This record gives sequence, structure tokens and C-alpha cells, in this order.
Amino acid sequence: MLIAITGATSFWGSSLAMSFLMEGQNVLALSPHDPEGVFTKRAILNAAKGFKYDKFELDWNLLQVVSFDPDGIEKLRGDSRLSDVDVVWHLAEDESHDAHDSVATFGVNLTLTGQLHDIFSRASPYCQRFYFGSVLGSWGRDHDALREVIPKTPSFRNMYHASKWAAETNLFIQASQYGIPVTILRTPAILGHARTGWYGNQKTPLYDLIEAALYGTKQGKKAIRFGIPKDLKIPMVPINDLIDMAMDLTFLARDHHKNEVVHYSSEKLIEVERMMMMVNKLLGTKIRPGQPKKAYEKVANDILHRNQWFDHSQPRIEMRAAAEILGPRFQASQLDEQAVYKLAKVYVYDLIAQFEGKKKGFWHRLIQNLSLLGIQVKFSRPVLTLKELIGSKIL
Repeated sequence: MLIAITGATSFWGSSLAMSFLMEGQNVLALSPHDPEGVFTKRAILNAAKGFKYDKFELDWNLLQVVSFDPDGIEKLRGDSRLSDVDVVWHLAEDESHDAHDSVATFGVNLTLTGQLHDIFSRASPYCQRFYFGSVLGSWGRDHDALREVIPKTPSFRNMYHASKWAAETNLFIQASQYGIPVTILRTPAILGHARTGWYGNQKTPLYDLIEAALYGTKQGKKAIRFGIPKDLKIPMVPINDLIDMAMDLTFLARDHHKNEVVHYSSEKLIEVERMMMMVNKLLGTKIRPGQPKKAYEKVANDILHRNQWFDHSQPRIEMRAAAEILGPRFQASQLDEQAVYKLAKVYVYDLIAQFEGKKKGFWHRLIQNLSLLGIQVKFSRPVLTLKELIGSKIL
């Protein structure tokens, strides 16, 4: 099987490309401005390390990288390598929530998506299905339940969600009139690996909460009130569960003419108050729900709400389609508090390591400069505890 993947340098895309390669599948990675495939291979290698797989099991002969210019996407129509593609996973996206970036966001998420579907529909005669990675936010806001259909009149909080809805709508129109059948896979926030903790620099509600709390500690403040309901629940899914589900979808033969919307999320939603307790335990902070009043609290709240994870309560998520398609193989993500705490712990320790690296670099440069002046200095690296780090104002 030859599987085409866009966004192979992203967190989700690199993890999926790596997993297909590990299964002995041929992968055609469409990567912008990567003629030698260096960035694509590096991302896939990092994913293998993050999943704790043996990097030497990766067969690079199974990978082809097609470098292209997004502004000249039409040139792909003449690429003969597309003719043997069996399945497409389109995961490239623009995640900007800023209204000022709306043209670029819609250009990638809507226009590029439609162009790619059209290109593969015409250039890949054996292609069975076009998978599109989308988000639950494409349903809009103020709904009691998120059903596995494309909503007709949604209202949105940001351009990112609006562009994803527009892309979904356009794909269904294109696929119903001509071309490859479409599967839209909607997900919540994608967390790191539930067992290894690897998160690939992905931004999630959990990591935003940690960074907002750290801002307060840098101001010498450990007690911070966040303007969110304490009973708010945030849907999340670990990357390893998502990859397993995506691979099952890919390999399962089914009706090749049906367009479908599939939701995948954790079965259990974690309350924000429980997430706050985890952060407090790790950082020694006292964050809690409440109305922000102090200036530093308002800044911390701005950090927390920058990606709008906490701006609305989460309705019930329908996951009927996946169960019908996969049958007994289907299992909703079993994300639990223990896994979330482990992911939070890894993220905090990574922040500490980054801080220690910067501090070490400063002192080493200082010692080198002193040695040039004939001053010999013995450098002994101190142990920086988590408590000392959080209490410091120089982080």
C-alpha cells in the first residue's frame, strides 16, 4: 500500500507517517520546501524516539518525499508518483486563531485542502479514500451534542474552526460530485504519548495551564485565580491512541463510495479543577477557579485563553461512526488522570531542563572568556531543585 501524507513534519503527521513505516507500508510525504527530505525525516525520527521505538527499524527506502511550493500546488498534477497512491491522509493545516491571519488560515485549511482532493482525484486512479484531519471545534459553539454530521449554520469563536468547517463542507461537495470518497476525522486537543510522555512541542489545554501558572511564579505569585468554571471538562486524546485508531481506519476495507464524519476522543473527560490540582502538586502553586482581579492574574488568564480551550463547556461527543466502521476493534481512548499527571510532569521537567540549559550556557561562556584573560576557574554545576526554580524570578 502507498499512503500519501501531508503535514508529515507536524506532531500528528510525523507520528502517523512513522507508524506506517514501522508497519512496512510505503509512505509518500508531501512536504513544502523540503527538496532533500531533511525536515520530514527528522520529524519522523523524532516521532520514533518519542514513541520509544527502535529507530533502526525504520526503513527509509519505504519513504518518498515530494517537495512542493504551496503557491504552486498545481505542479503536483504532473508528478507520476501520485499515480500509485492508495490512500491519502491530509493533516497539513494552519492553526492560527487570529482574525488578522484569516486569509492565510483559509488559504491553507480550505483552498489547499480542496486543491489536494481534486489533484488526487484526477492523478491517483487507485486511491480509495481521502482522510482529512479536522477538529471538534468545526461544529461551532453552544451545542448540547456534537453529532457526526456537518452542521449547516454553526457559529464560531475563531477563524481556525471556521476554516475547518468550510473545508469539511467543500470536501463533501467535491466528493459527492466527483473524486475520492472522504472521511473527516474530528479530534479534540491532542496530548502527548500516554506512556512515554513525548509531546513534540504540541500545545494543549494542559500545557497552557502549566505555562499560565508558571507566569505567576515568575512574578513571585503562587496564588492565581483563573476565570473558568471548576466543573468544566476538556476533551483530550493521547497521540498514541489517535494513531492506533487512524491506522485501523486506514487498513479496514469498507464501502468506498460513502462520505463520512468520524469523531474520536477520550471516553472520560478530565475536569479542569483536577488538572489544577495536578499543576499545584507539581509546581507548588495555588491556582484555582475564580474571578481574576490582580494585574498578573489577568495576564496569566490571557495566556490560558490564547487558544480558547477553556472558553466554553464541552457538550456530549457522539462516537457512533467509529464504532460502526471498526466494530469490535473500536475502543474510545481510555485517558485517565494518572496519564494526564504523567504528561504534565514530563512537560514541567522539560521546562526545567530548558532553563538549566540556558543557565549552563551562560556560565560556560563566562568561563571561556575568563580563561582568555588567563584566569582559571573551576566550574561546579549546582543542583537546581524544582522548588528553587519556581521560587526564582529569573525563569
